[in-house]
Amino acid sequence: GVTDASGQVQTPALFLGKYQAIETKAPLGYVIDSKPIPFELKYAGEEVAVTTTTLSAENNLQQLQILTHKVDEMISYQDSNPVITTVPSNGKVFGVFTRNPMEVMGKEIVPADGMLATATTKAGIAAVEEKFPAGDFYVKELDAGAGHDLNETKYNFTFEHQNNAPMVTVDIYSDEAMNPIVNELHKEKLTIKKLNEALEKQGDEWKSHYEANAAGTVFELSQNGNLVQKITIGENSTAELELPVGVYQLSEAKPSSDDYSINPEVWTIEVTKEEVKVTDSKGQEVVLKNNNELVIKNDLKQGVAEVSKQEIGGSEELPGATLNVKGEGVDITWVSGTEPKRLQLKDGNYTLTETLPNDGYELNSETVAFEVKDGETTKVVMHNKKLPAPKPSISPTTGDSSKSFWISVSILGVGIVTMFVLARRNGKKRSQGK
Repeated sequence: GVTDASGQVQTPALFLGKYQAIETKAPLGYVIDSKPIPFELKYAGEEVAVTTTTLSAENNLQQLQILTHKVDEMISYQDSNPVITTVPSNGKVFGVFTRNPMEVMGKEIVPADGMLATATTKAGIAAVEEKFPAGDFYVKELDAGAGHDLNETKYNFTFEHQNNAPMVTVDIYSDEAMNPIVNELHKEKLTIKKLNEALEKQGDEWKSHYEANAAGTVFELSQNGNLVQKITIGENSTAELELPVGVYQLSEAKPSSDDYSINPEVWTIEVTKEEVKVTDSKGQEVVLKNNNELVIKNDLKQGVAEVSKQEIGGSEELPGATLNVKGEGVDITWVSGTEPKRLQLKDGNYTLTETLPNDGYELNSETVAFEVKDGETTKVVMHNKKLPAPKPSISPTTGDSSKSFWISVSILGVGIVTMFVLARRNGKKRSQGK
């Protein structure tokens, strides 16, 4: 027989005896229970015209198996370039939701967008096995883990009762080509801005400042002690990075030119979904500029030139000479003092000349060449020859008592000679008178 709207069926009249009720057909979406249900019709006495018995059976809803196919991005590095591949997903959580309200006998029991079940990916599949009524549903990711971006796409599907199979499987893919859903790596941007030290003359002094002219500087990015990427600073003196979640170490491998010292610092970069945090080798957090910009400076290779002005054969400083040092981008003039002049200069070759000597010394017209090396002090000495002492002069000079003495002696001598001549003349006259 066939059950009516109330789910009941009545057999035709049967002879007394033992029988089995076997289900041969069930409504779509329900599992046929083919297990025989035994029953017996027994004699109930003369007064009972028809013996009856009641049987009870239940049909179970089909199981709906929802298989969500998922892969996760992973990153590796080849020749300092990041390579993105995918691996079967593990640990990502999905939920199954209703698209429309679910009702039973006209009463809403689950609202639209109500979550019915959850599942976690294992070896690339998030599996749900539950009894669902026919209807419209969707699958959406709930948790992508710490290293991947949450995929908020709703993957719709419709479940219809089409047979009596114990389980119906629905496969969820990203597209009709049956490609698995991809969890993309979460990446944070970090900009490295590189500045090089430069010298600028301000008045009589050279001042240090930093310029964005560091194209060609090379950095190394490591993870767990392994080099993963080499980064070269571009023409705009920056490099743009997109770093997946993780902890990295950044160090400078090569400056933009030999004029600069390698920055010895090693920075630790911690990337999470929330932020990029950079600390130095002392554990101090480095403040990033807008849009996660890390500013790194390179200093010029510099040494000290200690310039002395001395007399030939002497060791004391001679003050008062005007000296000049020249080199690439350098032109410094000063007057020597009682201590050597210390000049902070970048690596390179320089010349020392004298433009005005000390009083009492000859001008040294020679050019003294010297070299300054990074971290070293170069001593440079320019010698001067002392002018000879002037010869004594008897010319009268106001205020010179010795010269006045000789003038007086000369005048006195002239007077004596004059008196002697006059006396002789007078003596001759007397002799003639006699």
